Amino acid sequence: MTYLMQGEQFQVKAILFDLDGTIIDTEPLAASVVRFFLKKWKIKHNSGDLREVVGKTWKVAIHEHYKRFQFPVSERAVLSSMLERYQELLKKKITLIPGAVRAVRLLSHQFTLGLVSGSNSEEVHWILKKLNIKKYFSVILCAEDYNHSKPSPAGYLKAMRLLGVNPGETLIFEDSEAGIKSGTRSGAWVVAVSHANHFGQDQSLAHVKIKNFL
Repeated sequence: MTYLMQGEQFQVKAILFDLDGTIIDTEPLAASVVRFFLKKWKIKHNSGDLREVVGKTWKVAIHEHYKRFQFPVSERAVLSSMLERYQELLKKKITLIPGAVRAVRLLSHQFTLGLVSGSNSEEVHWILKKLNIKKYFSVILCAEDYNHSKPSPAGYLKAMRLLGVNPGETLIFEDSEAGIKSGTRSGAWVVAVSHANHFGQDQSLAHVKIKNFL
């Protein structure tokens, strides 16, 4: 199907989705977990430090925090503690981006879909099964499936290779600054979803911006 974006025509064959902040709204939850442990360990921080978590794998985000702050426990213990609390809270309630689940279902009738997430495999597959949309994705890549976290384009480029499409035939839905950079660096067309942009992430590099999927 051919579309016009920023004055250029392109044919969409595949659509790739981010998960956190694009299909589900988890960014405030992740930030609250980081805030909880920084306070617990009496580490001074500001909102900018919490913003650094958005769009990256937990491993990368915690590694960056570990270099910046003096933690009383090992980096592995920090990651384990934060992930455990985050997953406990997530299983109590999943907040959806308006219209996202319906959009996935409808778009799957016309396009090949893939998902590229910075979350771990167990968490991603649990969420997709819970939302009953796992079957709509031909490719699902999680933090363990590619070597470099967003903003590297590695995850999106791998998804395109697996789907047999090139960047010019691919549309990506993202929300975070790191994710949008990842998408644009891959050479694909990127749509920014602003509904869950709670921390003022720069979405200016996206080709198009939408509030949600309604």
